[in-house]
Amino acid sequence: MLMSRWKKVKVMVAIVLILLTGGIILFPFVFTFIIIGGTLRLIRNQRASNAYQRYIRSLEGKDFFCYNNREKGQKFIEHEILPTLPPQVEVLYLQGRRIDSQPAYNGQHMLKTFHNFDHFTQFPHLLKIRNGRAINCSLFHELFDCLDKEGNKDEILDKIQHFFAQEA
Repeated sequence: MLMSRWKKVKVMVAIVLILLTGGIILFPFVFTFIIIGGTLRLIRNQRASNAYQRYIRSLEGKDFFCYNNREKGQKFIEHEILPTLPPQVEVLYLQGRRIDSQPAYNGQHMLKTFHNFDHFTQFPHLLKIRNGRAINCSLFHELFDCLDKEGNKDEILDKIQHFFAQEA
């Protein structure tokens, strides 16, 4: 049996009224859920940010040389650069998302620091913690210019010395 037009209109109006009534009834619950969820997310993010800031402040005055397992530069760095680093500079070796260093550092916070780098994919990096801030400098271009053009490693060593000698 076919419905008449009038019956179709009545069914559609009934459906719209049911949906509107349900929406009006559910709106306060959904709105409350959104507000509470947003507030909890904001609190969680603020706590994580505070924990990160406390961690960075706990590293005040430290200097780091950070490099990764990229084949092209790893051997050069380990044989030519690391032995010439100033004694206060600690080495952080990244193997994927894992940080190998002595002493061990909080990997989650250090990875967040790396992601805040200006060019975080362009390792090696120099990192120093001054006045509660992580200051970084990439050696990517200098290193690969030296490797590709068989240049002098003194440019890299000078940049390292200059970076750590500068006050923030």
